[in-house]
Amino acid sequence: MSNFWGSYQKKATPILNVLKHRELTSRIEDLTEQLEDLRSERAIILMYLDCEESRDTAEVKKRCTAAETMLEKLEVSEAKYSYALDDAKNAFADLQEQAKDLDAGELYEARLAIRNEKE
Repeated sequence: MSNFWGSYQKKATPILNVLKHRELTSRIEDLTEQLEDLRSERAIILMYLDCEESRDTAEVKKRCTAAETMLEKLEVSEAKYSYALDDAKNAFADLQEQAKDLDAGELYEARLAIRNEKE
């Protein structure tokens, strides 16, 4: 739209106003270059996303939405398992504290008794 407006302004400017023509020509060239860069960038992005045309971006949007949903589920799972791990660490620390109070010989005998019962 901006490029069209620049062309329109150039056509509407009297021919005798050379400075204005040069300014508008320069502006049109800049906008054309920006447009080419954007088209090139769009083509690269479409190629990266395995899309042949911009119409295929709907599939990419679906995949992005699915990935975001999976990420949220993973974050919930991480929080749940992190909480469970913290509980297990605390329980282990409590058991280690209790084991300090036991005599090493008694502990060994208790282990053997449990082992013999299991076999």
